[in-house]
Amino acid sequence: MKHRVGKIETDPIDWSLTAWDGSLREQLRRWSELPLERIVLAQEEMQNLADQFIEGPRTVFGFNPPEEPLLEPLTTSGHVGILSNMQGRLLLDLRIALTEKSFAEMVLWELPEPLPGSSHGYKYRLAYVVEGECALRFDNETGKGDHRHVKDVESRYAFRGPERLVADFFAEIARWNDENSGS
Repeated sequence: MKHRVGKIETDPIDWSLTAWDGSLREQLRRWSELPLERIVLAQEEMQNLADQFIEGPRTVFGFNPPEEPLLEPLTTSGHVGILSNMQGRLLLDLRIALTEKSFAEMVLWELPEPLPGSSHGYKYRLAYVVEGECALRFDNETGKGDHRHVKDVESRYAFRGPERLVADFFAEIARWNDENSGS
């Protein structure tokens, strides 16, 4: 049923989306429907914006930067590094804040050959962290194959491609939130 506001006809308001839980549920639903290509493009756009911030506020906001670099005190010192022997192409490396107390982190590599225990050419880890603890994780450790963890319970996962992996992950987050909304 359409509503009329003056000369404009609008769809009725879904009031369940105006509450925090309803809004989060809708965001998760929309993320789960995005193809992996759109997620990667969004990540690239965010990286471009981050690069502009590193160059200084002039490139982002159009004014002169201070004499001292803005992000220098916030960056990691030269004594810290990350070592990786991963051979492949990084497809996705993204952290999404879902609430003030939770975030989803997704890392996905395309490999030249399957890992031991997997039948596909991807290495991944997707984690949902709530209040500093991993509530949910999908991954395929070498030798263990595709599986997921819900709290401390591990179970097999049927990998059906990267897009389906991301969709399943966000569906599982929504289910976890529904089951744990009272805690």
